[in-house]
Amino acid sequence: MAITYTVKPLNQLIVVKYLGKNSDKGVISFFSELIDDPELDLHCDLLIDVTDAVVDAPESVERYTGLRRHWNSKWPQSSRIAVIAPLDLTYGMARMHIAYTGRSEEQYQVFRSAQEALAWLDQPASVLED
Repeated sequence: MAITYTVKPLNQLIVVKYLGKNSDKGVISFFSELIDDPELDLHCDLLIDVTDAVVDAPESVERYTGLRRHWNSKWPQSSRIAVIAPLDLTYGMARMHIAYTGRSEEQYQVFRSAQEALAWLDQPASVLED
Protein backbone atom coordinates (compact mmCIF):
# COMPACT_ATOMS: atom_id res chain seq x y z
CA MET A 1 0.00 0.00 0.00
CA ALA A 2 1.38 3.34 -0.99
CA ILE A 3 0.35 6.64 -2.39
CA THR A 4 3.11 9.07 -3.24
CA TYR A 5 3.18 12.60 -4.53
CA THR A 6 5.70 14.83 -6.22
CA VAL A 7 5.41 18.59 -6.49
CA LYS A 8 6.48 20.06 -9.81
CA PRO A 9 6.58 23.80 -8.96
CA LEU A 10 7.83 24.94 -12.37
CA ASN A 11 4.86 23.18 -13.98
CA GLN A 12 2.40 24.23 -11.26
CA LEU A 13 1.50 20.56 -10.88
CA ILE A 14 1.21 17.92 -8.18
CA VAL A 15 1.59 14.32 -9.38
CA VAL A 16 -0.02 11.64 -7.19
CA LYS A 17 0.70 7.94 -7.82
CA TYR A 18 -1.17 5.01 -6.36
CA LEU A 19 0.90 1.84 -5.95
CA GLY A 20 -0.70 -1.46 -5.01
CA LYS A 21 -3.79 -1.82 -2.86
CA ASN A 22 -4.93 1.09 -0.71
CA SER A 23 -7.78 1.04 1.79
CA ASP A 24 -10.45 3.72 1.82
CA LYS A 25 -9.07 4.84 5.17
CA GLY A 26 -5.56 5.12 3.71
CA VAL A 27 -6.77 7.13 0.70
CA ILE A 28 -8.79 9.49 2.89
CA SER A 29 -5.86 9.94 5.27
CA PHE A 30 -3.42 10.63 2.42
CA PHE A 31 -5.58 13.27 0.74
CA SER A 32 -6.50 14.90 4.06
CA GLU A 33 -2.80 15.30 4.89
CA LEU A 34 -2.03 16.53 1.38
CA ILE A 35 -4.77 19.16 1.52
CA ASP A 36 -3.70 20.33 4.98
CA ASP A 37 0.04 20.51 4.22
CA PRO A 38 0.93 24.17 4.92
CA GLU A 39 4.02 23.90 2.69
CA LEU A 40 1.96 22.93 -0.35
CA ASP A 41 0.59 25.49 -2.79
CA LEU A 42 -2.82 24.18 -3.83
CA HIS A 43 -3.11 26.76 -6.62
CA CYS A 44 -1.91 24.25 -9.17
CA ASP A 45 -3.22 21.35 -11.21
CA LEU A 46 -3.35 17.77 -9.98
CA LEU A 47 -2.46 14.63 -11.93
CA ILE A 48 -3.54 11.37 -10.27
CA ASP A 49 -2.08 8.18 -11.74
CA VAL A 50 -3.86 4.97 -10.73
CA THR A 51 -2.17 2.83 -13.40
CA ASP A 52 -0.39 0.68 -10.78
CA ALA A 53 -3.23 0.60 -8.26
CA VAL A 54 -4.89 -2.61 -7.18
CA VAL A 55 -8.51 -1.59 -6.66
CA ASP A 56 -11.65 -3.07 -5.21
CA ALA A 57 -14.96 -1.26 -5.07
CA PRO A 58 -14.91 1.35 -2.28
CA GLU A 59 -15.84 0.04 1.13
CA SER A 60 -18.27 2.90 1.64
CA VAL A 61 -18.95 5.94 -0.52
CA GLU A 62 -20.22 7.74 2.58
CA ARG A 63 -16.70 7.65 4.05
CA TYR A 64 -15.63 10.07 1.34
CA THR A 65 -18.28 12.69 2.15
CA GLY A 66 -16.16 14.49 4.74
CA LEU A 67 -13.11 14.40 2.48
CA ARG A 68 -15.14 15.83 -0.41
CA ARG A 69 -16.32 18.76 1.70
CA HIS A 70 -12.82 19.37 3.04
CA TRP A 71 -11.32 19.09 -0.47
CA ASN A 72 -13.82 21.51 -2.00
CA SER A 73 -13.26 24.04 0.79
CA LYS A 74 -9.46 24.08 0.32
CA TRP A 75 -8.60 23.13 -3.27
CA PRO A 76 -9.21 26.06 -5.64
CA GLN A 77 -12.02 25.54 -8.14
CA SER A 78 -9.76 26.99 -10.84
CA SER A 79 -7.38 24.02 -10.56
CA ARG A 80 -7.75 21.13 -12.97
CA ILE A 81 -7.62 17.48 -11.98
CA ALA A 82 -6.64 14.76 -14.44
CA VAL A 83 -6.78 11.07 -13.59
CA ILE A 84 -4.88 8.39 -15.52
CA ALA A 85 -6.97 5.22 -15.23
CA PRO A 86 -6.32 2.65 -17.98
CA LEU A 87 -8.36 -0.18 -16.42
CA ASP A 88 -12.15 -0.35 -16.63
CA LEU A 89 -12.71 -0.50 -12.85
CA THR A 90 -10.45 2.44 -11.99
CA TYR A 91 -11.74 4.41 -14.97
CA GLY A 92 -15.37 3.87 -13.93
CA MET A 93 -14.69 4.72 -10.29
CA ALA A 94 -12.85 7.90 -11.27
CA ARG A 95 -15.70 8.94 -13.59
CA MET A 96 -18.18 8.34 -10.78
CA HIS A 97 -16.03 10.49 -8.50
CA ILE A 98 -16.44 13.46 -10.87
CA ALA A 99 -20.16 13.55 -10.18
CA TYR A 100 -19.60 12.91 -6.49
CA THR A 101 -17.17 15.81 -6.04
CA GLY A 102 -19.45 18.30 -7.72
CA ARG A 103 -16.68 19.51 -10.03
CA SER A 104 -17.40 20.14 -13.68
CA GLU A 105 -15.81 18.28 -16.56
CA GLU A 106 -13.87 21.46 -17.37
CA GLN A 107 -12.11 20.99 -14.03
CA TYR A 108 -11.90 17.19 -13.70
CA GLN A 109 -11.26 14.61 -16.42
CA VAL A 110 -10.40 10.91 -16.52
CA PHE A 111 -8.15 9.49 -19.22
CA ARG A 112 -7.01 6.03 -20.29
CA SER A 113 -3.44 7.18 -20.99
CA ALA A 114 -0.84 9.51 -19.55
CA GLN A 115 -0.42 11.16 -22.93
CA GLU A 116 -4.09 12.20 -23.04
CA ALA A 117 -4.02 13.49 -19.46
CA LEU A 118 -0.82 15.46 -20.00
CA ALA A 119 -2.16 16.99 -23.22
CA TRP A 120 -5.33 18.13 -21.43
CA LEU A 121 -3.22 19.69 -18.65
CA ASP A 122 -0.84 21.26 -21.20
CA GLN A 123 2.09 19.47 -19.56
CA PRO A 124 5.17 17.82 -21.11
CA ALA A 125 5.77 14.08 -20.72
CA SER A 126 8.88 14.92 -18.71
CA VAL A 127 6.78 15.80 -15.62
CA LEU A 128 6.29 12.06 -15.07
CA GLU A 129 10.03 11.45 -14.90
CA ASP A 130 11.48 11.36 -11.41
